[in-house]
Amino acid sequence: MLRPITQWITAVAAAALLLGSLGANASARSLSFNDWTMRATWASLEFGSPTATIRCRLTLEGSFHTRTIAKVRGSLIGALTRAIVVRPCTNGEAWADNGTEVEPLGTAPNRLPFHLTYEGFRGTLPAIDEVRLLLSRISFVMQSSFIGIGCRGRYGRAEDNIIAGAARNTATGELSTLAPDSTVNRLSLVEALVGGGACPTTGAFRGIGSVTVLSSGNRITVTLI
Repeated sequence: MLRPITQWITAVAAAALLLGSLGANASARSLSFNDWTMRATWASLEFGSPTATIRCRLTLEGSFHTRTIAKVRGSLIGALTRAIVVRPCTNGEAWADNGTEVEPLGTAPNRLPFHLTYEGFRGTLPAIDEVRLLLSRISFVMQSSFIGIGCRGRYGRAEDNIIAGAARNTATGELSTLAPDSTVNRLSLVEALVGGGACPTTGAFRGIGSVTVLSSGNRITVTLI
Protein backbone atom coordinates (compact mmCIF):
# COMPACT_ATOMS: atom_id res chain seq x y z
CA MET A 1 0.00 0.00 0.00
CA LEU A 2 2.89 2.37 0.69
CA ARG A 3 4.07 2.55 -2.89
CA PRO A 4 0.64 3.33 -4.46
CA ILE A 5 -0.01 6.03 -1.84
CA THR A 6 3.40 7.58 -2.54
CA GLN A 7 2.72 7.54 -6.26
CA TRP A 8 -0.70 9.13 -5.69
CA ILE A 9 0.83 11.94 -3.59
CA THR A 10 3.48 12.54 -6.23
CA ALA A 11 0.84 12.70 -8.96
CA VAL A 12 -1.28 15.15 -6.96
CA ALA A 13 1.74 17.37 -6.30
CA ALA A 14 2.67 17.39 -9.99
CA ALA A 15 -0.89 18.27 -10.97
CA ALA A 16 -0.93 21.12 -8.44
CA LEU A 17 2.31 22.51 -9.83
CA LEU A 18 0.93 22.32 -13.38
CA LEU A 19 -2.32 24.03 -12.45
CA GLY A 20 -0.42 26.67 -10.54
CA SER A 21 1.75 27.35 -13.56
CA LEU A 22 -1.23 27.58 -15.87
CA GLY A 23 -3.04 29.86 -13.44
CA ALA A 24 -0.05 32.16 -13.19
CA ASN A 25 0.10 32.52 -16.97
CA ALA A 26 -3.65 32.97 -17.28
CA SER A 27 -3.70 35.78 -14.72
CA ALA A 28 -0.37 37.38 -15.66
CA ARG A 29 -0.25 40.82 -14.09
CA SER A 30 2.48 42.38 -16.19
CA LEU A 31 3.76 42.75 -19.72
CA SER A 32 7.47 42.66 -20.44
CA PHE A 33 9.06 44.27 -23.54
CA ASN A 34 12.37 43.07 -24.98
CA ASP A 35 13.58 46.66 -25.52
CA TRP A 36 13.04 50.17 -24.18
CA THR A 37 12.74 51.91 -27.53
CA MET A 38 10.17 51.89 -30.32
CA ARG A 39 9.51 53.31 -33.76
CA ALA A 40 6.14 53.34 -35.55
CA THR A 41 5.96 54.18 -39.25
CA TRP A 42 3.07 54.63 -41.64
CA ALA A 43 3.56 54.75 -45.42
CA SER A 44 0.09 56.32 -45.64
CA LEU A 45 -1.75 57.57 -42.57
CA GLU A 46 -5.11 59.19 -43.22
CA PHE A 47 -6.56 62.12 -41.35
CA GLY A 48 -10.19 61.93 -42.38
CA SER A 49 -13.12 64.26 -41.80
CA PRO A 50 -16.61 64.40 -43.33
CA THR A 51 -15.35 66.88 -45.95
CA ALA A 52 -11.82 65.75 -46.88
CA THR A 53 -9.05 63.22 -46.27
CA ILE A 54 -5.32 63.96 -46.10
CA ARG A 55 -2.79 61.12 -46.47
CA CYS A 56 0.82 61.45 -45.30
CA ARG A 57 3.82 59.36 -44.33
CA LEU A 58 4.47 59.56 -40.59
CA THR A 59 7.16 58.35 -38.19
CA LEU A 60 6.80 58.34 -34.41
CA GLU A 61 9.71 57.43 -32.14
CA GLY A 62 9.98 57.10 -28.41
CA SER A 63 10.56 54.77 -25.50
CA PHE A 64 8.85 52.93 -22.68
CA HIS A 65 9.47 54.21 -19.14
CA THR A 66 10.23 50.64 -18.01
CA ARG A 67 10.58 47.34 -19.84
CA THR A 68 7.97 45.75 -17.56
CA ILE A 69 4.55 47.35 -17.12
CA ALA A 70 1.54 46.41 -15.02
CA LYS A 71 -1.65 45.54 -16.89
CA VAL A 72 -3.44 48.52 -15.37
CA ARG A 73 -5.59 50.51 -17.76
CA GLY A 74 -4.64 54.17 -17.85
CA SER A 75 -1.05 53.65 -16.73
CA LEU A 76 1.45 56.05 -18.33
CA ILE A 77 4.01 53.67 -19.85
CA GLY A 78 6.06 55.77 -22.25
CA ALA A 79 6.60 58.89 -24.31
CA LEU A 80 6.93 59.72 -27.99
CA THR A 81 9.79 62.16 -28.31
CA ARG A 82 10.03 62.45 -32.10
CA ALA A 83 7.26 62.95 -34.69
CA ILE A 84 8.07 63.52 -38.35
CA VAL A 85 5.63 64.00 -41.23
CA VAL A 86 7.20 63.22 -44.61
CA ARG A 87 5.92 65.49 -47.36
CA PRO A 88 4.48 65.83 -49.91
CA CYS A 89 1.16 64.48 -48.70
CA THR A 90 -1.92 63.62 -50.76
CA ASN A 91 -4.94 65.98 -50.83
CA GLY A 92 -3.16 68.52 -48.64
CA GLU A 93 -0.22 68.90 -46.27
CA ALA A 94 0.49 68.25 -42.61
CA TRP A 95 3.12 69.14 -40.02
CA ALA A 96 3.89 67.77 -36.57
CA ASP A 97 4.27 70.28 -33.75
CA ASN A 98 7.75 69.04 -32.90
CA GLY A 99 9.64 72.30 -32.51
CA THR A 100 11.83 71.73 -35.57
CA GLU A 101 9.67 71.56 -38.69
CA VAL A 102 9.10 74.76 -40.65
CA GLU A 103 5.36 75.31 -40.97
CA PRO A 104 3.81 77.96 -43.24
CA LEU A 105 3.57 80.41 -40.33
CA GLY A 106 7.05 79.71 -38.95
CA THR A 107 8.82 77.01 -36.98
CA ALA A 108 6.41 74.57 -35.37
CA PRO A 109 5.84 74.93 -31.62
CA ASN A 110 7.23 72.05 -29.58
CA ARG A 111 4.36 69.98 -28.14
CA LEU A 112 6.51 66.89 -27.56
CA PRO A 113 6.58 64.53 -25.83
CA PHE A 114 3.30 62.88 -26.75
CA HIS A 115 2.16 60.51 -23.99
CA LEU A 116 1.78 56.74 -24.34
CA THR A 117 -0.66 54.96 -22.01
CA TYR A 118 -1.64 51.31 -21.57
CA GLU A 119 -5.29 50.85 -22.58
CA GLY A 120 -5.78 47.07 -22.39
CA PHE A 121 -5.58 44.01 -24.60
CA ARG A 122 -7.67 41.82 -26.88
CA GLY A 123 -7.75 38.04 -26.86
CA THR A 124 -7.81 35.51 -24.04
CA LEU A 125 -5.00 35.23 -21.52
CA PRO A 126 -2.34 34.08 -21.99
CA ALA A 127 -2.77 34.18 -25.80
CA ILE A 128 -3.47 37.90 -26.26
CA ASP A 129 -3.39 38.98 -29.90
CA GLU A 130 -3.44 42.78 -29.51
CA VAL A 131 -2.01 45.30 -27.06
CA ARG A 132 -4.12 48.45 -26.86
CA LEU A 133 -2.27 51.74 -26.49
CA LEU A 134 -3.52 55.29 -26.00
CA LEU A 135 -1.73 58.34 -27.42
CA SER A 136 -2.48 61.72 -25.89
CA ARG A 137 -1.27 65.34 -26.01
CA ILE A 138 -0.56 64.98 -29.72
CA SER A 139 -0.58 68.06 -31.96
CA PHE A 140 -0.52 68.46 -35.75
CA VAL A 141 -1.28 71.15 -38.32
CA MET A 142 -3.44 70.03 -41.26
CA GLN A 143 -3.89 71.93 -44.51
CA SER A 144 -6.31 71.12 -47.31
CA SER A 145 -9.32 72.33 -49.21
CA PHE A 146 -12.49 71.64 -47.28
CA ILE A 147 -15.83 72.20 -49.03
CA GLY A 148 -13.90 74.02 -51.76
CA ILE A 149 -12.26 76.54 -49.41
CA GLY A 150 -8.61 76.42 -48.38
CA CYS A 151 -8.08 75.73 -44.70
CA ARG A 152 -5.15 75.29 -42.34
CA GLY A 153 -5.80 74.31 -38.74
CA ARG A 154 -4.06 72.99 -35.66
CA TYR A 155 -5.55 69.79 -34.28
CA GLY A 156 -5.14 68.06 -30.93
CA ARG A 157 -6.76 69.25 -27.72
CA ALA A 158 -5.48 68.18 -24.30
CA GLU A 159 -8.49 65.89 -23.84
CA ASP A 160 -8.14 64.18 -27.25
CA ASN A 161 -7.03 60.54 -27.19
CA ILE A 162 -5.95 58.26 -30.02
CA ILE A 163 -6.40 54.56 -29.23
CA ALA A 164 -4.31 52.21 -31.35
CA GLY A 165 -3.95 48.44 -31.45
CA ALA A 166 -0.57 46.72 -31.77
CA ALA A 167 -1.08 43.28 -33.31
CA ARG A 168 0.74 40.52 -31.38
CA ASN A 169 1.75 37.11 -32.69
CA THR A 170 0.48 34.66 -30.06
CA ALA A 171 3.22 32.13 -30.88
CA THR A 172 6.26 34.43 -30.82
CA GLY A 173 4.99 37.40 -28.82
CA GLU A 174 6.18 39.79 -31.54
CA LEU A 175 4.33 43.00 -32.33
CA SER A 176 3.91 43.60 -36.05
CA THR A 177 1.47 46.37 -36.96
CA LEU A 178 0.04 49.41 -35.22
CA ALA A 179 -3.31 50.83 -36.30
CA PRO A 180 -5.42 53.62 -34.78
CA ASP A 181 -8.99 52.59 -34.00
CA SER A 182 -10.95 55.08 -36.09
CA THR A 183 -14.18 54.23 -34.26
CA VAL A 184 -12.99 55.59 -30.93
CA ASN A 185 -10.44 58.28 -31.77
CA ARG A 186 -11.02 61.90 -32.64
CA LEU A 187 -8.67 64.84 -33.05
CA SER A 188 -10.34 68.18 -32.44
CA LEU A 189 -9.66 71.57 -34.01
CA VAL A 190 -7.71 73.79 -31.61
CA GLU A 191 -7.44 76.87 -33.84
CA ALA A 192 -8.07 77.74 -37.47
CA LEU A 193 -4.88 79.33 -38.80
CA VAL A 194 -6.27 79.99 -42.29
CA GLY A 195 -9.77 79.55 -43.62
CA GLY A 196 -11.78 80.05 -40.48
CA GLY A 197 -15.07 78.17 -40.59
CA ALA A 198 -13.98 75.96 -43.48
CA CYS A 199 -11.87 73.76 -41.19
CA PRO A 200 -13.65 70.63 -39.93
CA THR A 201 -14.09 70.57 -36.17
CA THR A 202 -12.86 66.97 -35.81
CA GLY A 203 -11.09 64.24 -37.74
CA ALA A 204 -9.91 60.67 -37.21
CA PHE A 205 -6.70 58.81 -38.05
CA ARG A 206 -6.85 55.64 -40.15
CA GLY A 207 -4.08 53.40 -41.46
CA ILE A 208 -1.90 50.40 -40.67
CA GLY A 209 1.71 51.06 -39.72
CA SER A 210 4.61 48.91 -38.57
CA VAL A 211 6.19 48.97 -35.11
CA THR A 212 9.81 47.99 -34.38
CA VAL A 213 12.67 48.50 -31.96
CA LEU A 214 14.11 51.94 -32.64
CA SER A 215 17.79 51.05 -32.36
CA SER A 216 17.80 47.86 -34.46
CA GLY A 217 14.63 47.66 -36.55
CA ASN A 218 13.86 44.26 -35.03
CA ARG A 219 10.42 43.30 -33.80
CA ILE A 220 9.29 44.29 -30.33
CA THR A 221 8.44 41.21 -28.27
CA VAL A 222 5.82 41.31 -25.51
CA THR A 223 5.86 38.56 -22.88
CA LEU A 224 3.28 38.00 -20.14
CA ILE A 225 4.77 37.54 -16.69
